[in-house]
Amino acid sequence: MSETKFKVGDVVRVRKPKETGGGWLSPEMDIYDGGVYEINIASCSAVRFKNCLQWAFRHEWLEPASTVNECSKPDNVNHPAHYNQGGIECIDAIKAALGDGFVSYLRGNCIKYLWRCEHKGGIEDLRKAAWYLDRAIKEMEVTSE
Repeated sequence: MSETKFKVGDVVRVRKPKETGGGWLSPEMDIYDGGVYEINIASCSAVRFKNCLQWAFRHEWLEPASTVNECSKPDNVNHPAHYNQGGIECIDAIKAALGDGFVSYLRGNCIKYLWRCEHKGGIEDLRKAAWYLDRAIKEMEVTSE
C-alpha cells in the first residue's frame, strides 16, 4: 500500500491502476479515472467519495488534487453537481431503475445532445453526447464479457 494516506475532507484525483489483476473492481469504475473528488469516508485501506458511495477506492489509486479550486470547478459533462442528491448520482439511480434498458437510455441521450448542440449547448452538448456514448460502450463491454 502507498505511504500516502487520505482522510475525510481531503480533495483527491483518481488515477486508474496500471497493474493487472489488482486493479479496478469493475470496468464501471473507469468513469472516475482522472476525476477530482472530496473524500467522505476513509479507512486505512480505502476511501469513498460523497458522490460515489458504491465504490471504494484504494489509497494508491489516489493523488492529492493540485488545488481546492480544482474540486469546486463545475464539471457539467462528467459529474454535474445538480445531478447528485444524498450522495447518489442520478445516472446510478437511472441504471438501477432501468436494468436492461439502461444502454437504450444512454443511446437516447446521445441522440438528444447531438440533435440540439447547434441550437443550445454547442461544444458542451457534443461532450455530453460523447460521455453518454462512452458510457454505453463500457456498459455493453461489461455485459458481453
